[in-house]
Amino acid sequence: LSPVWSRSWERLVRSSNGVPVLSKRADGTYVRLDGQHRLAAAEMAGLGSDTFMSEVHEGLTLIEEAQLFLRLNGGRSAVRVFDKFKARLVAKEPVAIAIVAVLKSLGLKIVKAQQKHGVCAIKAVEGVYHRGNLERTMAILTDWADGDPEAYETQLVKAMSAFLEEYPNAPTKEIVEKLQDYAPGKVTARLRRTQKTFECSTREAACIALRDIYNERRPKRMHLPPLGRQIEDDMPIAAE
Repeated sequence: LSPVWSRSWERLVRSSNGVPVLSKRADGTYVRLDGQHRLAAAEMAGLGSDTFMSEVHEGLTLIEEAQLFLRLNGGRSAVRVFDKFKARLVAKEPVAIAIVAVLKSLGLKIVKAQQKHGVCAIKAVEGVYHRGNLERTMAILTDWADGDPEAYETQLVKAMSAFLEEYPNAPTKEIVEKLQDYAPGKVTARLRRTQKTFECSTREAACIALRDIYNERRPKRMHLPPLGRQIEDDMPIAAE
């Protein structure tokens, strides 16, 4: 890598934010920390063999590489959430490590693309972690759907967490048993219909829809109560 500025690279860099940032490791390999998309675009344009100006760091540890990557890319939506999360793990960020520990205890893992027992909804999972009921939320979804990736989509993860926050005393076993009459996709569709029917927030829709599923075919004295003051006892259950 030579610090020579070709005209093609000059145009490419001027159209973005500064030069690519690389880490040179002890074995002579280079790791891209910033400018990944510019480098990929240059390769696609046939400029991959051109010399270019870059910022190169030497002697960084893996943790230091990850920390620098996060500093450079933390606010950029172009960098995949998955890549940022993996960098946070390498950087030994406590929240990321705690989330992985919870998921691992349930036989789950963070993944880039849908697969059984794989979780892609990283932002939703982190939000639930901060809410304080991540383990119970993911345990119920796992017991219900046996690792079906549709059960770990953003809307269902958030919905289950909101429901458990509203009804913390609802027995876990009974929640799972009631849900097993439905595929994850049908519950997601029901959440959307409920929100449209009642013109309420996604949180309210989650609590209403999951409460109605839980209350089905149960004696009225064993029903979960309505959500707050806005939902009346005689409100209809959302259509199947």
